[in-house]
Amino acid sequence: MIGSAIPGVRSGNSPPLKTRQGMKNTSAQQHPWNISIVVAGMLAILSSCTTYQPHPLADRSPLMTEPGGLQINAATLQGKSADGYAINLTDGLDLTETGIVAVLNNPDLKVQRARLQVAGAQAFSAGLLPDPQLGAGFDKPTGNAAPDTAWLVGLSYDIIPLITRQARVDAAHKGQKKIRLDLLWQEWQVIQRARSLAVRVQLEEQRLTLLHTMRALYQERYQRSAQALKTGDITLGVNGVDLTALVDTLSQINQLEQKHNQTRHSFNLLLGLDPQVTVSISTLSPATHLDPDTMNARLDQLPLVRPDLLALKAGYESQEARVRAAILAQFPSLGIGVNRASDTDSVDTVGLSVSLTLPLFSGNR
Repeated sequence: MIGSAIPGVRSGNSPPLKTRQGMKNTSAQQHPWNISIVVAGMLAILSSCTTYQPHPLADRSPLMTEPGGLQINAATLQGKSADGYAINLTDGLDLTETGIVAVLNNPDLKVQRARLQVAGAQAFSAGLLPDPQLGAGFDKPTGNAAPDTAWLVGLSYDIIPLITRQARVDAAHKGQKKIRLDLLWQEWQVIQRARSLAVRVQLEEQRLTLLHTMRALYQERYQRSAQALKTGDITLGVNGVDLTALVDTLSQINQLEQKHNQTRHSFNLLLGLDPQVTVSISTLSPATHLDPDTMNARLDQLPLVRPDLLALKAGYESQEARVRAAILAQFPSLGIGVNRASDTDSVDTVGLSVSLTLPLFSGNR
């Protein structure tokens, strides 16, 4: 019985014993593989992350200093294509060309289109399913209490985002629709504003031409009157009337030139051009007569097609969906998971876990 009393030696009838060294070797063979898998998975996730790229602000105005910089290759706008419409800047812009160029190059519309892209990204993000959570850990015994290192790997998933997903998707899509309709309404306004300014520019130029002709006539008349005054053919009162007419014409020219300068600046700003750039406008076509019956019929349908009213409706529906999502999210966060573990005695287990947020303080308010 001496052999049975010596550690590591067994007798013929005794069952084989696992030595401490053998148990450690078994744990050493299992543990590195588990940790390697977890580390490799984390590295794969981190490698797909987007890095920061600085995008500094521009150091000069985005307004173009030459008419040739205008985007005249008209693309599809709000589902209606302007391709095939010949835009020639050399012969001047008509009202249709003015509207197209303004929509394509207006700085405010470019900002609104960027917001529409952001809303599209938010709608895409709202439709994504929530990511599962991966957890891992290990416990290394101290002293001689146990031979093996315990480890745990778990995969859990939050259920509440699945419940609120449809409401969040509806809110995001309705919000995107609102921004798209707001953009369409702004495009309508920019088109009409650009056309009105184009008409005003041409009418002011015609008035200036007429006033300059009048100034030349009054100038010639005043010079003759002054010569006649020197010879005594007319009185000072008659000469004063001619001078008053000339001064009044010069005053009208100065006032109209200032107003025309402001109109030009507003017109260039709508087209995304520097104020110093001059764009010629072609001769206006004769005004068309509006049929009262057709106009009244379209006015009756106006509330159904006006983009600003439709945008208001879409915004209301978006807020309704947000409220519905908030109501669904009032319940405590619930998560379920599956675990794979091994304790210090090399006992492997597989189990389920449930996590519930206790609404003690905030209560999801």
